[in-house]
Amino acid sequence: MRSRTLRLDRIGRLLAPLVAAALLLGSPSFAPAQTERLPKVGYLGFGGAVPPTHFQSRMRELRYSEGKDVTVEYRFAGGHPEELARLARELVDAKVDVIMAIGDEAIVAAKNATRTVPIVMVACDAVTTGFVESLARPGGNLTGVTCITSELMPKRLAVVPRASAVCVPPHGHLQPRERQ
Repeated sequence: MRSRTLRLDRIGRLLAPLVAAALLLGSPSFAPAQTERLPKVGYLGFGGAVPPTHFQSRMRELRYSEGKDVTVEYRFAGGHPEELARLARELVDAKVDVIMAIGDEAIVAAKNATRTVPIVMVACDAVTTGFVESLARPGGNLTGVTCITSELMPKRLAVVPRASAVCVPPHGHLQPRERQ
């Protein structure tokens, strides 16, 4: 459980600045002098309604206070993928300025719900899944973090030029076994 917590903390540290940047650069409603409306972040999660403390703490570190500087609309599917499309549409209808989508199912739902609202995503392989065209030119309204991409594989293999064989576990399902 500790390693998962550390991974989520890292993701929150990476995504919160992207969400903040999307708010600053992509939203005309961000300037308080022009409007009373606070910028609104839509958070779309696949799992249960557990507050994303890693995201919240990083936003506070960046000096964004919920309710004072920014509004966050949380939507959680409770592990039911069929709910994600409806929840993504709810966020778009709520006129969020940016959607933060965690996981492939949530990204697909957000991408299908809007072509104009910026989407900040966490994806395992954003290129292979078709979320973006390429890392150099992603296109569309998606940005975010991708953990591994097929585009980077040749560069990764270049660091082992004398290897006679390389094993790549598919989709991270295989866990290394401890030596006995």
